[in-house]
Amino acid sequence: NLLKSLVLGDQGPASQESMLTLLVCFFSAVCHDYAHKGVNNDFLVNTSNPLAVTYNDKSPMENHHLAETFRLLSLKPYNFLAKAPKRSYNFLAKGPKRKDRHVAPERQQKVIDAVLATDMKKHLNITSQFNAKFCSLPMASFVSKPGVNDMDDDTRMLVMQVTLKCSDYGQPSLCTQTVG
Repeated sequence: NLLKSLVLGDQGPASQESMLTLLVCFFSAVCHDYAHKGVNNDFLVNTSNPLAVTYNDKSPMENHHLAETFRLLSLKPYNFLAKAPKRSYNFLAKGPKRKDRHVAPERQQKVIDAVLATDMKKHLNITSQFNAKFCSLPMASFVSKPGVNDMDDDTRMLVMQVTLKCSDYGQPSLCTQTVG
Protein backbone atom coordinates (compact mmCIF):
# COMPACT_ATOMS: atom_id res chain seq x y z
CA ASN A 1 0.00 0.00 0.00
CA LEU A 2 2.86 2.40 0.72
CA LEU A 3 4.37 1.79 -2.71
CA LYS A 4 0.97 2.18 -4.35
CA SER A 5 0.40 5.46 -2.49
CA LEU A 6 3.82 6.77 -3.44
CA VAL A 7 3.32 5.90 -7.08
CA LEU A 8 -0.35 6.67 -7.57
CA GLY A 9 -1.03 9.36 -4.97
CA ASP A 10 -4.59 10.70 -4.72
CA GLN A 11 -5.23 11.03 -8.42
CA GLY A 12 -8.37 9.00 -8.79
CA PRO A 13 -8.25 6.34 -11.48
CA ALA A 14 -4.72 5.27 -12.25
CA SER A 15 -3.20 6.36 -15.53
CA GLN A 16 -1.46 3.89 -17.81
CA GLU A 17 1.88 5.49 -16.91
CA SER A 18 1.27 5.15 -13.16
CA MET A 19 0.17 1.53 -13.52
CA LEU A 20 3.24 0.80 -15.64
CA THR A 21 5.44 2.40 -12.99
CA LEU A 22 3.80 0.25 -10.33
CA LEU A 23 4.35 -2.88 -12.44
CA VAL A 24 8.02 -1.97 -12.94
CA CYS A 25 8.38 -1.43 -9.16
CA PHE A 26 6.80 -4.78 -8.29
CA PHE A 27 8.71 -6.67 -10.97
CA SER A 28 11.98 -5.08 -9.82
CA ALA A 29 11.23 -6.04 -6.22
CA VAL A 30 10.51 -9.63 -7.22
CA CYS A 31 13.69 -10.10 -9.24
CA HIS A 32 16.19 -7.91 -7.37
CA ASP A 33 17.75 -10.82 -5.45
CA TYR A 34 16.84 -13.72 -7.74
CA ALA A 35 19.51 -16.45 -7.86
CA HIS A 36 21.57 -14.74 -5.14
CA LYS A 37 24.90 -16.46 -4.42
CA GLY A 38 24.92 -15.59 -0.71
CA VAL A 39 27.97 -13.34 -0.91
CA ASN A 40 28.41 -9.62 -1.57
CA ASN A 41 29.94 -7.83 -4.53
CA ASP A 42 33.20 -7.06 -2.71
CA PHE A 43 33.74 -10.77 -2.06
CA LEU A 44 33.07 -11.59 -5.73
CA VAL A 45 35.50 -8.92 -6.92
CA ASN A 46 38.22 -9.73 -4.35
CA THR A 47 38.14 -13.44 -5.22
CA SER A 48 38.01 -12.79 -8.99
CA ASN A 49 34.79 -14.77 -9.13
CA PRO A 50 33.57 -15.45 -12.70
CA LEU A 51 30.55 -13.19 -12.07
CA ALA A 52 32.83 -10.28 -11.22
CA VAL A 53 34.93 -10.99 -14.30
CA THR A 54 31.82 -11.29 -16.51
CA TYR A 55 30.47 -7.93 -15.35
CA ASN A 56 33.87 -6.16 -15.15
CA ASP A 57 33.59 -5.76 -11.36
CA LYS A 58 30.51 -3.51 -11.81
CA SER A 59 27.59 -4.63 -9.62
CA PRO A 60 28.18 -8.33 -10.33
CA MET A 61 25.40 -9.66 -8.09
CA GLU A 62 22.81 -7.15 -9.33
CA ASN A 63 23.75 -7.81 -12.95
CA HIS A 64 23.49 -11.54 -12.25
CA HIS A 65 20.02 -11.14 -10.72
CA LEU A 66 18.89 -9.26 -13.82
CA ALA A 67 20.45 -11.61 -16.35
CA GLU A 68 18.98 -14.67 -14.64
CA THR A 69 15.56 -13.02 -14.35
CA PHE A 70 15.39 -12.13 -18.03
CA ARG A 71 16.80 -15.53 -18.96
CA LEU A 72 14.04 -17.19 -16.92
CA LEU A 73 11.43 -14.91 -18.46
CA SER A 74 12.55 -16.02 -21.92
CA LEU A 75 11.55 -19.62 -21.10
CA LYS A 76 8.00 -20.43 -22.14
CA PRO A 77 6.75 -21.91 -18.82
CA TYR A 78 7.93 -18.84 -16.87
CA ASN A 79 6.99 -16.08 -19.29
CA PHE A 80 3.96 -14.64 -17.53
CA LEU A 81 3.65 -12.01 -20.27
CA ALA A 82 2.82 -14.70 -22.82
CA LYS A 83 -0.27 -15.58 -20.78
CA ALA A 84 -1.44 -12.02 -20.32
CA PRO A 85 -4.58 -10.91 -22.15
CA LYS A 86 -3.80 -9.10 -25.40
CA ARG A 87 -4.82 -5.73 -23.92
CA SER A 88 -2.53 -6.25 -20.90
CA TYR A 89 0.24 -7.53 -23.10
CA ASN A 90 0.08 -4.43 -25.28
CA PHE A 91 0.32 -2.37 -22.11
CA LEU A 92 3.36 -4.30 -20.86
CA ALA A 93 5.23 -5.03 -24.04
CA LYS A 94 6.22 -3.00 -27.03
CA GLY A 95 3.13 -3.71 -29.10
CA PRO A 96 0.93 -6.33 -30.71
CA LYS A 97 3.48 -7.22 -33.41
CA ARG A 98 5.97 -8.66 -30.91
CA LYS A 99 5.54 -12.41 -30.93
CA ASP A 100 8.09 -13.31 -28.24
CA ARG A 101 6.28 -11.19 -25.63
CA HIS A 102 9.41 -10.28 -23.68
CA VAL A 103 9.58 -7.09 -21.69
CA ALA A 104 9.78 -4.05 -23.95
CA PRO A 105 13.26 -2.46 -24.01
CA GLU A 106 12.19 0.77 -22.29
CA ARG A 107 10.42 -1.18 -19.50
CA GLN A 108 13.38 -3.53 -19.17
CA GLN A 109 15.75 -0.58 -18.78
CA LYS A 110 13.64 0.78 -15.91
CA VAL A 111 13.83 -2.60 -14.16
CA ILE A 112 17.59 -2.69 -14.75
CA ASP A 113 18.05 0.84 -13.36
CA ALA A 114 15.94 0.03 -10.27
CA VAL A 115 17.75 -3.24 -9.49
CA LEU A 116 21.25 -1.81 -10.09
CA ALA A 117 20.41 0.86 -7.51
CA THR A 118 20.45 -1.83 -4.79
CA ASP A 119 24.25 -2.10 -5.11
CA MET A 120 25.65 -0.61 -1.91
CA LYS A 121 28.37 1.17 -3.91
CA LYS A 122 25.59 3.38 -5.32
CA HIS A 123 23.90 4.02 -1.98
CA LEU A 124 25.46 7.38 -1.13
CA ASN A 125 24.93 8.81 -4.60
CA ILE A 126 21.26 7.77 -4.76
CA THR A 127 20.38 8.83 -1.23
CA SER A 128 22.15 12.17 -1.76
CA GLN A 129 20.10 12.79 -4.91
CA PHE A 130 16.92 11.85 -3.07
CA ASN A 131 17.70 14.09 -0.09
CA ALA A 132 18.57 17.02 -2.36
CA LYS A 133 15.32 16.63 -4.26
CA PHE A 134 12.87 15.90 -1.42
CA CYS A 135 14.30 16.94 1.96
CA SER A 136 14.13 20.63 1.12
CA LEU A 137 10.40 20.46 0.32
CA PRO A 138 7.89 21.82 2.84
CA MET A 139 5.79 19.23 4.71
CA ALA A 140 2.66 20.43 2.89
CA SER A 141 3.97 19.01 -0.37
CA PHE A 142 3.93 15.52 1.15
CA VAL A 143 0.41 15.88 2.50
CA SER A 144 -0.94 16.45 -1.01
CA LYS A 145 0.55 13.08 -2.06
CA PRO A 146 1.77 13.88 -5.55
CA GLY A 147 1.76 10.78 -7.72
CA VAL A 148 3.77 9.52 -10.60
CA ASN A 149 2.01 11.77 -13.10
CA ASP A 150 3.40 14.83 -11.32
CA MET A 151 7.01 13.65 -11.64
CA ASP A 152 9.46 13.78 -14.50
CA ASP A 153 11.06 10.49 -15.59
CA ASP A 154 14.24 11.04 -13.57
CA THR A 155 12.33 11.78 -10.36
CA ARG A 156 10.03 8.80 -10.93
CA MET A 157 13.07 6.54 -11.32
CA LEU A 158 14.72 8.00 -8.23
CA VAL A 159 11.60 7.28 -6.14
CA MET A 160 11.49 3.72 -7.51
CA GLN A 161 15.16 3.20 -6.69
CA VAL A 162 14.84 4.49 -3.13
CA THR A 163 11.65 2.50 -2.55
CA LEU A 164 13.37 -0.69 -3.71
CA LYS A 165 16.45 0.10 -1.61
CA CYS A 166 14.26 0.58 1.48
CA SER A 167 12.54 -2.76 0.99
CA ASP A 168 15.85 -4.49 0.23
CA TYR A 169 17.66 -3.15 3.28
CA GLY A 170 14.64 -3.40 5.59
CA GLN A 171 13.99 -7.06 4.84
CA PRO A 172 16.68 -8.47 7.19
CA SER A 173 15.11 -6.60 10.09
CA LEU A 174 11.79 -8.46 9.75
CA CYS A 175 10.96 -10.92 12.50
CA THR A 176 11.15 -14.52 11.47
CA GLN A 177 9.85 -17.61 13.15
CA THR A 178 12.15 -20.53 13.59
CA VAL A 179 10.94 -24.07 13.77
CA GLY A 180 12.71 -25.98 16.49
